[in-house]
Amino acid sequence: MNFFRAKWIAPLVALGCAVLFPAASRAVEPEEEAYGLPEVVVTASRVPVSRDKVGAAVTVITAKDIEMQKSRSIQDVLRRSAYVDVTRFGSPGTQTNFSLRGGNQKHVLTLVDGVPWRRALGGDAMIPSFSVENIERIEIVRGNMSTLYGSNAMSGVINIITKRGTVKPSMDAMMEVGSWRTRRSSLGLRGSAGEARYTLSAYYENSDGYSSSGNSGNTDSSGLENDLFLTKNMSASVSYPLPFYDHDLNASVSYVNMVAGLDIFGGADTTKIFSYMDQITSSIKLSRAVTDRWDYSMMYGYYEERLENTDFGNPKGSSNLTRINHTSTIDFQNNYRVKDHTLTFGWAGEIDVGKDVKRATPYAQTIVKRSMYMQDLVDWKGWTLTLGGRTDHIMPDSGIAYLPKLVARTFRTSASRPIDEQTRFHGSFGTGFRDPTIFDLIFPGVSGNSRLKPEFSKGWDVGVEYSSPDNKFRGDVTYFKTRYNQLIVRQFATGNPTGPNLNANRAVTQGFDIEGNYDLTRRLSVGLTATFTQSNIEDTGTVVQGEFDKAADKKATATVRYAISDALDVVSVVRFIGKRWNSNTSTDKLAQATITDLIFNYRPFGGRAGEWSFRTENLFDEVNVESTGAAHQQRSHWLTYTWKK
Repeated sequence: MNFFRAKWIAPLVALGCAVLFPAASRAVEPEEEAYGLPEVVVTASRVPVSRDKVGAAVTVITAKDIEMQKSRSIQDVLRRSAYVDVTRFGSPGTQTNFSLRGGNQKHVLTLVDGVPWRRALGGDAMIPSFSVENIERIEIVRGNMSTLYGSNAMSGVINIITKRGTVKPSMDAMMEVGSWRTRRSSLGLRGSAGEARYTLSAYYENSDGYSSSGNSGNTDSSGLENDLFLTKNMSASVSYPLPFYDHDLNASVSYVNMVAGLDIFGGADTTKIFSYMDQITSSIKLSRAVTDRWDYSMMYGYYEERLENTDFGNPKGSSNLTRINHTSTIDFQNNYRVKDHTLTFGWAGEIDVGKDVKRATPYAQTIVKRSMYMQDLVDWKGWTLTLGGRTDHIMPDSGIAYLPKLVARTFRTSASRPIDEQTRFHGSFGTGFRDPTIFDLIFPGVSGNSRLKPEFSKGWDVGVEYSSPDNKFRGDVTYFKTRYNQLIVRQFATGNPTGPNLNANRAVTQGFDIEGNYDLTRRLSVGLTATFTQSNIEDTGTVVQGEFDKAADKKATATVRYAISDALDVVSVVRFIGKRWNSNTSTDKLAQATITDLIFNYRPFGGRAGEWSFRTENLFDEVNVESTGAAHQQRSHWLTYTWKK
């Protein structure tokens, strides 16, 4: 248990040791060039695999994509992918929900360099608020992934991979001003010291924001109070070949501090409610190649979040809360290769701790999880196949000792095979689960139920991908279907909770995912992602209200880039959001919308003087209400300067 309590101190010690210890045992390898090589993804199989051999549905968003679109946050990056349904309850800094393939936020697992970002109390996946300039790539894997990653990975995994150190020193800086008196800035440094490679980054954002109440609170002339937003982030990482036992060390640590003004959901404009949040994430990983066939890695990860809402107008009101979540994880993964097989197996452990300390009756709860997993990846007669299984044991502490130990068993298989030189088939079939959260089990009042069982899902997808002979065009169409069982829901009557949570609901989601990229000329390229989703909730009782989030039934994002010259290019991002169910009821739908963003990027003197960018978001001022009672974002303008060396 003491190992778990090391928190983020261990990565800090590793960072210092790697820089201070001299190293002469191995020569520094030159950085590899990836040009002309097939794209490699890691999240779909836990080992690096060429994308054209992956059976899962995978989307990769690179640092180049993020830079081209000048996204302000990870939320905006994901929002511009049609596969991720993002809904924000007003101004930046307010509650944000997201989902994949019609599931809800508890059915998605978010990873940052392999560390889960998830609230222990409620089980909600979190979107980090650190600088997008520090992101190397984002891998979005859709479908059941619990066999590889455990609880919550029922509709997919979003893996955010940050930048790593380089042999050649580099530096980048960004400054931006925009609507709502927003100021953003970031600074990044990457390099090496001896054999150690390191990164350092800092990020700052300050915005007056806009009122989250109603649907017309974006302007100062609206008469509503703006909801300010302030965030600060500092991150560091190091990789170092240890001179003993031939191990490689990778360590990282990141700290985020946020302050946001809040409005009472439902339209009330308030001036004295503020949210304060601190987030810490860290990891330390040791890896070793024992032989040409066998390698292993040991990883410790830690995530902590402290959320405090304060109502200065009513210090004893229900809006005041202090909640603390922290999750410690360890993972011991082995990879063994023999002939055409890559066998991945390991053991994982997790401790989730949640505290609610400002209630009339404060409480805290700890849940311990132990897992074993195994997967075989094999190349057989032109097929690339995976077959794996996992067992998870979920055990609460003595606070609710009468709760029986929960066991979740999942499996997954996938396949990829070329049909001809340009076309390939891919598909997957598997199961997933979500264990009951602390809120589900013991939330004070009528909601908690200590005898809940895990939610389960079973789903499959099948798709065809085509690439043109000159590699200028790539397209993919995938059909998916997932059935959810034992969904945890609350009992309601006349809008009020009347009984404890139950495993009472079933749901089915199905639809199509479409993706395409086409380089028409050297200067003109077009990209498209689209999804069509149908979700049906099957209640088993008249007094049970489902809490299955309603995603937009149709979404599409088209990105067009045209290089007017070597120094100037223009990018247009057009997002279509179809109708979605009202977040409060299932009796009416919110209107569809088409949002257009326009970006100009200018690099004078061949980029030696940096890059200037001007963008307008929501160019035609389209009304896009993502949640009833919350304001939508109107047209906004942004000026950005980026410098790299």
